[in-house]
Amino acid sequence: MDNWIYLVLFLAPFLGGTLAFFFKPKVEGKYKLLLSFSGAYLFSVAVLHFFPVIFSSGHIEHAGVYVLLGFFLQLLLEQLTRGLEHGHFHVHHDHHPSFVYTVMLGICIHSFFDGIPVFSGEHHGHNHSMLSAMALHKLPEGYALVVLLGLLNIKTSTSFILLFLYSLVAPAGAMAASYFDNQNPQVLMILYALVGGLILHVSTTILFESESGQHRFTYQKIAAVGLGSLLAYLTSI
Repeated sequence: MDNWIYLVLFLAPFLGGTLAFFFKPKVEGKYKLLLSFSGAYLFSVAVLHFFPVIFSSGHIEHAGVYVLLGFFLQLLLEQLTRGLEHGHFHVHHDHHPSFVYTVMLGICIHSFFDGIPVFSGEHHGHNHSMLSAMALHKLPEGYALVVLLGLLNIKTSTSFILLFLYSLVAPAGAMAASYFDNQNPQVLMILYALVGGLILHVSTTILFESESGQHRFTYQKIAAVGLGSLLAYLTSI
């Protein structure tokens, strides 16, 4: 795999988190529009590019079962992250001091899986579109992580170290995918299917969350979702 792909996977969350040190979330509406755009793009790339690879590979039987397992795995991870992978950063005063460790554990596991689908192996068609989708997903994820650490009164130096370590995890996932492609393609396809389930959960959760909690789409959000889906389609032509 080209080294620049690892670099993109590292820089996306790292730059997103670095921005949070300087720019606080004052314009929440625009931030949520970015989340809607990235969620729609990620969902559409998965449907148009990623799932066809999984179900046509012939390496695994019952691929749909692994997709479901990935979906429910993400559901479990959210018990640790509290939705940080959706770009959320809610803090309650009753959080245990160990909360930061559980968040880091959950978000790092999620991030490891995020790095897996950008490795294409012999399926070069979906590589760049999935990489760009993951980069758009990781930017607000890194941003939300640093904002959350700030709300938890974590020192800036410690937050920077945690951001740096977290940014290394997605490239590690891509390296693992490269290894399994050479050693055991069946395992790679199982990982692909699990990641597919994670992507379905995260992207649809982002898409159907609304500011009012009533699941209503504003015209701006519809436009953001439409643009994200259109861009994913254009990259599949």
